[in-house]
Amino acid sequence: MTKVTPVALTAFCLLLSSAVLRADTLIDSFDNVDAWTPNKDGGNPPAVSLETAGREGSCLHLRYADTGNHWGNVRRALTVPPEATGLRLWLRVNRAAAGAAMHLWLFEADGDGYIVRLRPAEKDIDALDREWHEVTVPFSAFRFDPRGNKQRQFLTLDHMLIGCNYADFEVLVDELRFVSDEVKPMEMPRTPDLRINRSATGSVAILDEPTFERRPSHADPARLQKLLGDAGFGVTRLRAGDVCDASVLTKANFDALVLPQAPCYPTEGKEALRQYLKQGGAFFSTGGYAFDDLLAYSSEGWTKSDPSVQAKDMDTQAAPAVGLNTRFGEPGDTMKLHPEQLGVFDPSYLLQRVASVRAAPGQYLLPADWNVPAAMEGFAAVALIGSNSPVFPHDCSRWIPLLEGADALGRSRGPIGSLVHNYAGPYAGSSWAFFGVTNEDLFDGRRPELDRLLVTTIRRLCRPQFLHGLTTNLACYRQGEPVTLSATAKVPADSLGTARVHFEIDGNEVATVPLPADDAAATTDWKPGRFDRDFYRVRALLEVGGQVVDECETAFVVWDEKIVASGPSVKLERNYLNFREVPTFLCGANQTGMMWYSAFENPLVWDRDFEKMNDCGQNVLRILHFSPFARGTRATGAGTCADLRRRPLDTVRKTDAIVQLAQKHNVIVFLTLHDWLPVELTNEELAAQHE
Repeated sequence: MTKVTPVALTAFCLLLSSAVLRADTLIDSFDNVDAWTPNKDGGNPPAVSLETAGREGSCLHLRYADTGNHWGNVRRALTVPPEATGLRLWLRVNRAAAGAAMHLWLFEADGDGYIVRLRPAEKDIDALDREWHEVTVPFSAFRFDPRGNKQRQFLTLDHMLIGCNYADFEVLVDELRFVSDEVKPMEMPRTPDLRINRSATGSVAILDEPTFERRPSHADPARLQKLLGDAGFGVTRLRAGDVCDASVLTKANFDALVLPQAPCYPTEGKEALRQYLKQGGAFFSTGGYAFDDLLAYSSEGWTKSDPSVQAKDMDTQAAPAVGLNTRFGEPGDTMKLHPEQLGVFDPSYLLQRVASVRAAPGQYLLPADWNVPAAMEGFAAVALIGSNSPVFPHDCSRWIPLLEGADALGRSRGPIGSLVHNYAGPYAGSSWAFFGVTNEDLFDGRRPELDRLLVTTIRRLCRPQFLHGLTTNLACYRQGEPVTLSATAKVPADSLGTARVHFEIDGNEVATVPLPADDAAATTDWKPGRFDRDFYRVRALLEVGGQVVDECETAFVVWDEKIVASGPSVKLERNYLNFREVPTFLCGANQTGMMWYSAFENPLVWDRDFEKMNDCGQNVLRILHFSPFARGTRATGAGTCADLRRRPLDTVRKTDAIVQLAQKHNVIVFLTLHDWLPVELTNEELAAQHE
């Protein structure tokens, strides 16, 4: 016999009641289609007609032919009831070409809009079968699109659009209604009489929410608890309500939070998680795109948007796109992100054609030769490791890939799992590990080495030890100049006496420097007397307690006039560009002045990028927002062309390295010097540029 607790019985009754207590307001029964007109917005609106084969009578028939601008909309007037919570309609797809999509728009009288993409059962219309589908869209799922006075005034909505996009399709729409379901928020499940298990090895929390939707990639919380407990950690399993409590989720209670059910996370816990990470807490996420499904708990269960938000309360709702991760931002010239968004994963970087998984180079948590066949899918474990400025990005994190996917030919398909250590920014002191595989559970025991990786990664999260900021004092040297090498290391306080940094140049150790203090720079000079080549690789190794635990790489260039002279020439003759004296249709790429600014830009990166550009037939690099007008080594966004006469040595030598490496790899540098100024320049400004 199964015992039903009073709490479970109450939840069951609420779910039943929410299914029957509907108070919908009909918008259109489609007895005719006179209310639907083409929206005059420059697109190609769909053909509108009345179809007799609706669910119980006639319905709206839309036939969309995609054109160059990829949009077309039809419009209808409406007034929203204050108590409504969303829209409901019935949809049937007769045909849809690959990539076809539908959107719903709601517009205020002043022009501000709200938009949502229609994805019944998490599918775009090109993936739906030819049956009728009931589609319910809570108002809280709509994204605010400020096009009018940029103030939310939801009850002033006066019309809606059905948007057609990206590819041809033909659909039927029936029974369009406002929803007024009696959906009530519910208190989230919590652990009764919660007790926290602590250990000197580390205190770890595991989010174990059995009411989340189970996915193939989710790890078993009980299994992870045993693995970590056997390794000496104090492990506590938490429910969703526990992690939303800022008095429970603290660094004092837990060194690390394990999230085995990504992308699921309770939306009510966003602020508690942010505060935990700001305290120096860590997280380990597996199962997919971390924090991508922020879920609200109500009498309808877990949903991506809170279905209980009424129209009259929409003006106080945060935009649903503002979540924990960086999938969404504020669109503009760049995608504006808030500094507190967690920059893990990228929605455009998918794991595709992965045939095997191997240990990533440069990590020290997994044997370097580990490699297994595996067809994995999901999201590449990349990270945003600095500010999102397109020109002046500040560095704040160290990114270390742990696992790498490879195709059948052994070529990299992207990182499967990665580690991030934050040394600056709002989450300074916090470390994150994340795995984006969505088609299988990485930690189910089939691969024992991954179980060991779980344990060693959690240990590293609890006791971070890593390098960052490996630099040479110049990017390009002249013969006879000394090279200053520097790297900063972070180690636990009790390991400081055994920590040292080894510096190597082209594989040969040139110095070993004890770490002077935690999060301090180890520095040494190398004086070769004479350089015998034009490019040198530099590596720093962090040793703690006799074991190498991390490494960083960079490089520097030695100026060589012969290499510069051997590069490509380009001339404009008879309206053709002659590349190395041959008329050529030139292709290239665009970059910004961040090449001189970012701590992650160096000759090792440029050499790799220029080599790949040439391999791909991209032989022009246009650099805009070039910012040589610097104070010290940091550029600023204000100045004139006259500042080009006062170029800092750091800027000059970085430019030398860029030019020489570009010439070496058959790439032309197209440097835009004045794009922050009016087009018309004085003779003096032009002379400064020429210099």
